[in-house]
Amino acid sequence: TCCFVTGASRSFGRAVAVELARALQDGGTNNSTVVLIARSKEELDETKQMITTLSPQVSGTVKPSPQSFLNQNLGLIGPVKN
Repeated sequence: TCCFVTGASRSFGRAVAVELARALQDGGTNNSTVVLIARSKEELDETKQMITTLSPQVSGTVKPSPQSFLNQNLGLIGPVKN
């Protein structure tokens, strides 16, 4: 399972990322990754540390990106396949 969370560096986005990781671990999902996207690498690293501490079976991947990049390119991910 791979999930993308934008705005994951603080506030609501951080809470969503941490709770998503917790739910993935509690659900027994193996090899899950939460991709953390926001502008601040330092704050993303803090979110990643929270995830690895609370949900060690879920990995966090940090992708700092400027907002303009997100607005233009997030639609390129495409549909999710089951």
